[in-house]
Order: sequence, then C-alpha cells, then structure tokens
Amino acid sequence: LRVDSLTKAVRRDVVEYCLPVGTHTYRVEAPFYEPEEGNFILSDEERTDITVRLQPFYSYLTVKSSWQGGDLSRGDLYIDNAQIRAEEATSYRLRDGYHYVSFYVSDKCLYDSLVYVGRGQKKILELKDKDMYIRSLKRSSPRMASPGQPELDEQGLVMVPLKVSAPDSLAEIWVDRERLATGEWEGRLSAGFHIAQAVKDGQESVPSRFWLEEGIPQEVTLQVPGSGFGLLNIHCNVDGASILIDGKHYGETPLIIKVDASRSCEVTLQKDGYKELKRRIHPRGNHQVDVNMTLKKK
Repeated sequence: LRVDSLTKAVRRDVVEYCLPVGTHTYRVEAPFYEPEEGNFILSDEERTDITVRLQPFYSYLTVKSSWQGGDLSRGDLYIDNAQIRAEEATSYRLRDGYHYVSFYVSDKCLYDSLVYVGRGQKKILELKDKDMYIRSLKRSSPRMASPGQPELDEQGLVMVPLKVSAPDSLAEIWVDRERLATGEWEGRLSAGFHIAQAVKDGQESVPSRFWLEEGIPQEVTLQVPGSGFGLLNIHCNVDGASILIDGKHYGETPLIIKVDASRSCEVTLQKDGYKELKRRIHPRGNHQVDVNMTLKKK
C-alpha cells in the first residue's frame, strides 16, 4: 500500500494513517491482482474509510486429447487436484504460474505434470500417445531405506516427512483429494507437488499448493476455511437511525449485522429530520468491517 510517497506492507486487513487535511493519493498492489489506485480528500469533520477489493487477473487452461487409446471421457481429469469435466475440458480461472495436471483411468494415473500458464493466457494442452503411460502415484506405507539412502515406499517413490496444521482443531485436513485427519496430520508423502485444504462446516479454505523436496521435511499451515458471511459493524453520529441493507430493514444504529460476503451491498441510513445516506460496502468473509457514517440535518 502506498499513500502519497509513503509505502507500507499490509500485514493485516486494515492499515490506518493520520494525515493532514487535504487531497491524498493511494495505490494498492499485490501479486496476481490488478493494482488499484485513486485519491481521497480528508476533512477535519469526520474519519475517512476506504475499502479496496483487488481483482485477480486470471488465466485459463484447456486440455485436449489426440490419444489413440481413447478420449478424456474414459477417465478423470484434474487441474490442481480439482476435477473438471471430461472430453475437451477448460479449467476454472487460474492465476499465472505452474499448475498440476493429472489424468486417471480407474485407479491408474496416465498423465501427471506441471504446466506453466502465463498471465492472462488461454493455454491449450494436447495430450498425445507419447505422454500417456501408467505412473505409480498411489500413497502407501513407507519403508526405511538402507543407511545413507532416501526413504522410499514399496513402489520406489521417495517419501518426505510432512506436517500439516489446520487453523481449527475441528477442521478436516484434505491432501490431494483425500481426507487425512482433523486438526493436525503428520506423516510422509511422495516427493513432488501436492495440494492441501482445511474443511469445516462445508466451507473450504484457499488451497495451499506446495512442493516436497527430497530430503527436506516441511510444515504447512492451512488457512481458515472460507465463509460465505461477513459482519458489518455500523456506526453513525446519530443513534437510532434505521438501517436498510439492499432495501431490507435490519434495525437501528449502532448495530452489527451478518451479511453475504460474496457480493457488495448498499447500506442506507434513515432518520426523521436528517438526509438519507447511502453507501456501497464490500463485506469480507470471516471478517468484520467497520462502517462509520455521518447523517446531516435537512
């Protein structure tokens, strides 16, 4: 976050400044998101709050097949361990970078690779005969190799120690589409690319993608499972003002209201003798947003 010529790294959701009265500029930027910039005017009458929601810049990956052994509808196609439809398949929105593509027929993996997709690219991956062969990717109980050698499983895959922690002791831990434990899991997985998520009450966390390097134990801490709801803490300079959200009455100020965090909403304050005030707010899942509004007399 840069305000005027001052730059701060955002470690939490809210950054506060005390600035002189007048006009100021700001710019917010983060990897994989479109930057947002603008200006605002500060007065000595009220606090100014600015809500920024960065928009991600997405890419897409389409997988086709010229495999003579059959088309993709014979098996299951996954991109970043998320199953997408059979036959010619296009991913959901992706960020630029490497993505994990795998194709299974029954319990046999016939394709397994990292594919790079550029920023805003609509990439096409064509699976050919030379790309398709049976790979040994099943997770199994590891055995100890001889001294000085890496630990291998029964199929010869290198196994790496891994500890995965969920943010909640009641959250389920899922790794590579398989439920492993609740709260915390410690074990060994094959070296390579994996994806883990925390799941609680039907809500999933943002996937944590990580690469296990041979001989390097790793710890992964998962994010809080995303919620479809956020809280609006609505304050006003006048107590008892009616609060309407998208036209529906919820109560009077001050009040904390639970709202759908998947979209913006319009907050309206009304009170006899005062001008009606409206403001569009962007709720945040699993977070409380403070909404400070000032009514002016008619």
